[in-house]
Amino acid sequence: AWMVLNAIGTTLVRLLFARTHFLQWTTAAHVAASLRNIKYRIIWETAGSVIFDVLLGTAIRLTNPSALPVAVPFLLGWMISPLVAHWISKPIKHTITPLSEPQRRQVRRLARRTWAYFEQFAGPDDHWLPPDHFQENPRGNVAHYTTPTNIGLFLLSSLSAYDLGYIGLFELAVRLRNTFDNMDKLEHYRGHLLNWYDTQTLMPLPPHYISTVDSGNLAACLLALKQGCLALADAPLVGKQQWQGLLAIVDILAEILKYLEKNNPDSAFEPFDVELDSICEHITAVEDDPDAWTGLLTWLSSTGWERVSHRLLELLESRSSNLNPETLSELQLYLESMQHQLLSMQRNIELLAPWLGMLHPLPRLFTEAGNPCAQAWQVFNPRIPTSLPSLVQAPATYTAIQTALVQLQADLKDADAPPDQIQEAHDWCLKLSSDLTSAKFQAETLLIGYTDLA
Repeated sequence: AWMVLNAIGTTLVRLLFARTHFLQWTTAAHVAASLRNIKYRIIWETAGSVIFDVLLGTAIRLTNPSALPVAVPFLLGWMISPLVAHWISKPIKHTITPLSEPQRRQVRRLARRTWAYFEQFAGPDDHWLPPDHFQENPRGNVAHYTTPTNIGLFLLSSLSAYDLGYIGLFELAVRLRNTFDNMDKLEHYRGHLLNWYDTQTLMPLPPHYISTVDSGNLAACLLALKQGCLALADAPLVGKQQWQGLLAIVDILAEILKYLEKNNPDSAFEPFDVELDSICEHITAVEDDPDAWTGLLTWLSSTGWERVSHRLLELLESRSSNLNPETLSELQLYLESMQHQLLSMQRNIELLAPWLGMLHPLPRLFTEAGNPCAQAWQVFNPRIPTSLPSLVQAPATYTAIQTALVQLQADLKDADAPPDQIQEAHDWCLKLSSDLTSAKFQAETLLIGYTDLA
């Protein structure tokens, strides 16, 4: 009762007289910290009642001893009330049960579908700002308006999409930069965004006002985004989490295909499990081995997905198929997402880690046993990193490879080998050197870009 009265009194004083500290409250962290010393706080708060209990018992014994046996149970109950209050105030210890693998896969599918909303709607048509919502039924309408809260959460969602492997460093930088550029075009009032904007015209929507809640949400999101952008300097050039992002798409496609099989009465079609399981096994086997990434991406873009594509085409062309438009639309969306992610991963490797795509196959001159150039290759090979460097380490890594490459090219000039093999090796060295120069420029641009965004 005292706490409630104190809260009411404090609120009235601030509203009617002080007119300050309207946004002051006790944070969850402060409450959690205070619970650690709850025993001593309860003893301090109930000390007066315990003292009164002792004085009351003494008074009864002195003035009316015959009533003491009746009063003792009540006095004892009052006496131990602080211990009871402490016992019932202890936080409940919950046993954390880890998610099962099917549950984890369900959460991953849900996260990927959530990002698909921003991927599909927060694009150039809406000036890279997130529409407020999408109404699926009955007409499939997009609400082309947004708020500072929506924008802040979209920025953090983009960063989370990178962390979960849905997009790479280049796409994240483009999305963030485009969103900030269009935020600068929005009408402001004393540095604050207004509460509603049309995402297609960037005009504020009536009534024009500033929401402290929305502005606070945006500010909190920007603070978190700043730390995320600064942390990207230590992120690998191409993160292995992109394989997890690809697995999430494969899992969603598997779910959709199972639905198609279930609703297709033609028993001639075998399940897609064999092909999809094979793809997942290939990805799991090499996701920690960057040297094998380009080969797997090539396989996925051709043979690995070819049989699934053929069988899917047969299923869709079958007269016995009974498919609703929503299922077909979702299937097309994630087939395009998978293709986009494969191309994005290939592009990231080509632009930031070009040596991964040039090690298989090597020029013949570097692989012939006993050849002096093969020995020169063995000296050069350790200069190529076995694990991908971080963004901030990348320029120095590129320089080190190029320095060693100069010596390898010098050894080629003295090589006693067929001219066509020497030319093949020389062209390989020139291409790698050129690609490393370009990669260094790209990495430095990304580094400067994320620092600027922060």
